[in-house]
Amino acid sequence: MWDGVKLAGYFALHMVLGAIFFAILASVSFAIAWFTGYISKLGAPVELVYTCKAIEWFLLLTDVICFVVFVLAQTRNYISKSWTDGR
Repeated sequence: MWDGVKLAGYFALHMVLGAIFFAILASVSFAIAWFTGYISKLGAPVELVYTCKAIEWFLLLTDVICFVVFVLAQTRNYISKSWTDGR
């Protein structure tokens, strides 16, 4: 009984930590997007604006992919541990 509760708590803790890390990287991506808009209004060179946009999209895409892989791995880990504990 308590092993299942510990396992569920472990899973929930890792999901919360993953969400916090996702929020941190998404905030950095949002800050880069805001900075890109700001420097483009100031008349920055087009190359710099496009580079900042590329970095922003790369960071956001990497963040989403890593979060999805993390959630899938933790879910698989939770299911396999709960399956072996149930036997």
